[in-house]
Amino acid sequence: MERLEGVRFLTIAVCLAVASVLWSGRPVEAQTKKIVLKIGHILPNDSAEHQGAVKFAELMAQKTAGQVEVQVFPNSQLGNAKSQLQAVAIGGQDIFMDGIGWYVD
Repeated sequence: MERLEGVRFLTIAVCLAVASVLWSGRPVEAQTKKIVLKIGHILPNDSAEHQGAVKFAELMAQKTAGQVEVQVFPNSQLGNAKSQLQAVAIGGQDIFMDGIGWYVD
């Protein structure tokens, strides 16, 4: 149980760090437009990672007054792990969450 709590905390912390970098790098006039971030993962809806991503989406909407929308795509909806990593690399997807094994590719 403590491991799941740790995974949730780590997931939220990483996502917040990524979002803060994305948010702070935009010019002031661009910050008035709504930002949409796509988070994909290959895990089921009942996984700790998915629950953390959903909580992250809720917190981002709350903390930014709806200016940042986070869309969560579980169950390989955006493709397998390798294709999602490629999508992140070319800018078609903002965040991919999974174990560290896929980052070798």
